[in-house]
Amino acid sequence: MQEKEMRNRLAFEVSATGEVRFDDAKSVKPYLATLPAGSYYLHPKKLTPYRSIEQNSLIWRTYAAFADHINKTGDFRDYETGAPIRVTSEIIHLWLKKKFSHLLPSKSIITPDGELIEMDVTTTKLHRFDIGENAKHFSDYYEAVLQFIGEQTNYSLNI
Repeated sequence: MQEKEMRNRLAFEVSATGEVRFDDAKSVKPYLATLPAGSYYLHPKKLTPYRSIEQNSLIWRTYAAFADHINKTGDFRDYETGAPIRVTSEIIHLWLKKKFSHLLPSKSIITPDGELIEMDVTTTKLHRFDIGENAKHFSDYYEAVLQFIGEQTNYSLNI
């Protein structure tokens, strides 16, 4: 059976690097039977709905490039002394996370005495694909970050 035919019938895909991604473990068994004789390693890893390693790397490269640009302008200053400070990727992350908190997943809890506590917003729970209308998506946050950086710098980051 041709791999293309199998993909149309089964819930899995083979990436350019040979990774097999599947939605149903039963779907991969017929594919494995088509492999040439030999020994193979199979490393199942559950796909999470949250941002991927690649997306994480992309956002942190973006933060680093923006921090480098800001450090050339000296725009960030110490609150108490007014002296220019060296901006890090972490500072950019905290700033943009606060600025775009409406695009990030958050959680509120109520204490036993009735106090409402807003938990920190996080980029780690951004979804990589559509899982429902209430999901916060990585692409929405990333697009907002890129637009903001462009407006602030009149600059296209080299990422």
